[in-house]
Formats: sequence, C-alpha cells, structure tokens
Amino acid sequence: MPTPEPADLYEILQVHPAAHPEVIQAAYRRLAELNSPAHNPAPDAMARLSEINRAYEVLSEPQQRAAYDAQRTSGIAGNGGELAGDAVVHDVVRAKSFQLVDDSGRIHAEMSQDLAGNPTLSMNDRNGTIRAKMSVNFLLGPAFQLMDNAGKTIAEMLQEPLGPPAFKLMDESGKTRAEMSLDLDGEPRLFMSDGDGRPRFEINQGADGEHRMVFCNQNGNVRLFVGESDDGTPMLYMADSAGNRRFAVYQRGDGSQRLVFGDQNDKLRLFVGESSDGTPMLYMTDATGNRRFEVVQQSDGSQILSLCDQNGNPRLVMVDDFDSTPAFYMADSAGTTRFSIYQGDDGSQWMSFKDKDENIRLFISELSDGTPTFDMFDSAGSRRFSIEQLSDGSQEIIFRDQSGNLRLFMGEDFDGTPALYMNDNAGNRRFAVYQLDDGSQRVMIFDRNGNLVNVMDEDT
Repeated sequence: MPTPEPADLYEILQVHPAAHPEVIQAAYRRLAELNSPAHNPAPDAMARLSEINRAYEVLSEPQQRAAYDAQRTSGIAGNGGELAGDAVVHDVVRAKSFQLVDDSGRIHAEMSQDLAGNPTLSMNDRNGTIRAKMSVNFLLGPAFQLMDNAGKTIAEMLQEPLGPPAFKLMDESGKTRAEMSLDLDGEPRLFMSDGDGRPRFEINQGADGEHRMVFCNQNGNVRLFVGESDDGTPMLYMADSAGNRRFAVYQRGDGSQRLVFGDQNDKLRLFVGESSDGTPMLYMTDATGNRRFEVVQQSDGSQILSLCDQNGNPRLVMVDDFDSTPAFYMADSAGTTRFSIYQGDDGSQWMSFKDKDENIRLFISELSDGTPTFDMFDSAGSRRFSIEQLSDGSQEIIFRDQSGNLRLFMGEDFDGTPALYMNDNAGNRRFAVYQLDDGSQRVMIFDRNGNLVNVMDEDT
C-alpha cells in the first residue's frame, strides 16, 4: 500500500502560502480552538489538533518556514507545478468554515459553524483580530457583536427567541453602559448605566404611549423627570439627592400650566400658574406655608400684588380699584390700612396716612378744580394743618386748633399781595402782616376784642 503524501502545512492552517506571520498566528488560534477537546468531541479532533500544532510550529519560525517553503517549491515543480487543491477543499468541509483571504494571505472574513450547527460570520482586522461577529444560536437567538482591537466586545445587538431585541454598548471591562430594548410589555426603552451598573439615564414608553425621561444620581435617586402625570398631561420635575421635588412644571387637564419651586423639606415655596377661575397668579410662601408675596389677575383683567407678613396678613397691596384706577396701600399686622395712594377717574392722585384706629392723619390730593392740597388731622379727625393751591395759582397755609378754629394763615390777600395773620381760640384776629400795593409791609396787632392796638408801616 503506497504511503500517503504528507498534507501541506499551509493547507492544514488554511492560509495562503504568502500569508503574513500575524495571519498564520490568527488562523492557528482559531483552528486550535475549534479542534480543542473542550469544544470538539469528534474522535479525530486530537489528531487534527496535533497536525495543526505541527504546522504552526514550522510556519511560525522564520528559518523553519523558509526551509519548508524551499522544499515545498521543489515538490510542486516535481508534481507538474500543481498543488493538492482537494486537500484545501476537504479541510474546509471538515472545519465547516469558509474564509476570505487577500493576496498576502490575510484572513478578512470567515464563515463557520460550531458543533451544534450554529453559524457564525466574523470579520477581522489586518492583525487577524475579530472586530465584528454575527451569529445565530438556535437556543439564544441571533446576535451581532463589535469588538475593539483587544478582542473585547464593545457593542452587541441580540434578540432572544422569547425576548425583545436589544442593543448594548459596553465599556472596556465588559459592563453594559447603554442599552436600547423593549420591555416585557413590548414598549421601547433606552437606559445608560455608570461603571458600577447603576442606571443614570432612562427613556421609556408606557403601554398607553406616553414617554418618560429620567436622570438619576450615583445612588439611583431620580433627579430629573420629564414625562406625563397620572392624568396624561405633561410634566417636568427636578429633585434633590434626598428625593424632595425642588422644581416642577405641570399641565392640568384643562391645559393650564403650573410652575412650582419647593424647598429641602418638600414644601411649596413659589407657585406660578392659574387660579380657580383661569386667571394667572404667582405667589411665594415661607417655610411654614404662609403666603408672603402674591400676584393675581382678576377676571376683569385687573392685577393685585400683595406682600404678607409671617401670619399671612396683607401688609402691602397694589391693585386696580373698583373703577379700574390704580391703588396702593399698606396695612399693619391688625389689617388696618395705614398708607394708601389712589388715582381718580380724571387722573388725579390722592395719598393718605392713617393711625392704628384707621383715622386719616395726613391727606395729600387734588381739589375738585384740580388744584393740589395737603391736610393733616389729629386723632379726633380735626384738620390741624393744610396747604392749598387756589385756582388762580396762589397758595394758602392754615393751622387750626383742636376745635377746628383757624389760628394761623399764610397766603395771599384778595388783591394778590401776601398776607399772614394769627387768631385766638375765639376767632379774633390778633396779629397780621400784609403787603401793600406799593410793595411795603404793614404789621397790625389787635387785642382780644378785635381792637387795633398797634400798626407798623414802612416809611414811604
């Protein structure tokens, strides 16, 4: 029986005779793995592994490879210049693989099948490292993987037979950092994790079609939520590390909006939204829940601005009055108005100060003819001091006693010349200063009966 010709070493490793050393090394690793007893229970697996090791031992050492190439070349010439090409075909069939090789012998792609019949398609870089792999596991389902130059999986797309499809991105340690998939209800979701596997960001869709976007901190606490509230209206909120909502924007079922700021104790501190009648409003509260500042628009479009004390009592209010003219007032802790400014229908202004019993003590306004006036009152309501401007532009300053009697007058006389006079409590004029037509001054002194007792004139 003739001795069979020894198999070609390049055919054993399934590489081109001009293959680079790194290609030979990659081919060896792949074939050794396929024929390892741990993965291949076939009876001839050990024999094939021995052949593969022998071929790699020769072709991986430059001097031995050169000597083998010289011997192989002469053998080819003595055989009519033809290789035993059938050996390659048989080898491919036995290995259940197919390779794409360039002119330099580099394997760029390989299609193979494991012992269970699961097909795999892989693509290599110039160093023979697998960079992409597509496989089908009849038990686990199809999968597609991308590897880095160290052979570690950095991206994966797979679908289990009974599960939803998923796309994953991994870090250098193999941990999943981002994943897009469908949940158990078949709704899409995307989440990202940190290096410790804790979820930090997630977008998912609920069964009713609503979307939610969530940011979490390193402890897994929700810090930002964008989605829909229980009634299906959109909402956004931010929370602190303790889970307290600090900022939120809501939309109610009627389409109105609410913007809310809370404190570290989850108490509402600022509200911007609409009141029960649909008009806009803004208010701020203190840590105990009392409203301290409020802006409200009434149904007629007028505005009310209020500042309140720690007991919730309005202390300062700016508002449109009942006749739609602006008004401003301040109140004490008992709710008594102490200071107010109003505007009349004709555009005139009046300002008043009141005491704790709500009596007017100071009043500044315009008279019915549009001239300004200034009045001060005592606690009994008696006018004690006033400044008025007459329609002709002249001024009057008047002091009165507690009975309302005129005691001091400074102003202009009937002919437009300045005058000053004082009265006693009986109304008698006791002292007067006049300016005469020629511009000279006259001082007059009267007794309690009104009799003139002294006159002083300028020497004309």
